[in-house]
Amino acid sequence: MGAMLVCGIQAPLGCNEIPNKGVGLDDKTINSSNARFRKARNILED
Repeated sequence: MGAMLVCGIQAPLGCNEIPNKGVGLDDKTINSSNARFRKARNILED
């Protein structure tokens, strides 16, 4: 959840992995190819 929030993605409660699509903190729908998701995955891996 923390990795997603830091990258500007609304994290669902209890989320423990990066989903394939979601909603940004700006309320725009984004998919897994978006840079925000790539950054969140990198943070989670680290």
